[in-house]
Amino acid sequence: CDKLAIGYGLVPNLEPGLFFSCAISNDAVQVDELQRTSVKNIYAAGECTGFGGSELALIEGEIAGLCAADRAHETKFLQQKRTRWQRFALTLHKTFA
Repeated sequence: CDKLAIGYGLVPNLEPGLFFSCAISNDAVQVDELQRTSVKNIYAAGECTGFGGSELALIEGEIAGLCAADRAHETKFLQQKRTRWQRFALTLHKTFA
């Protein structure tokens, strides 16, 4: 077994996003493809954008960091990897609803 997925019914922590008045969508901080929130110069990654596992959170963090450093052009490959982990997370949510 390479991966084991276990769901505990956790919910994302929205408090930091709400503190900065970031938009919330589907019970998570809303972000675009570059992990930008609705508030200029605020990026979000990991569980506050919706649970998807550590692999997804790490990739989101890399994307957010590169964008914050004005290196968004370097995120294309990471965005493809993120899509893969987002599909995995969606499958988990559907399976364990």
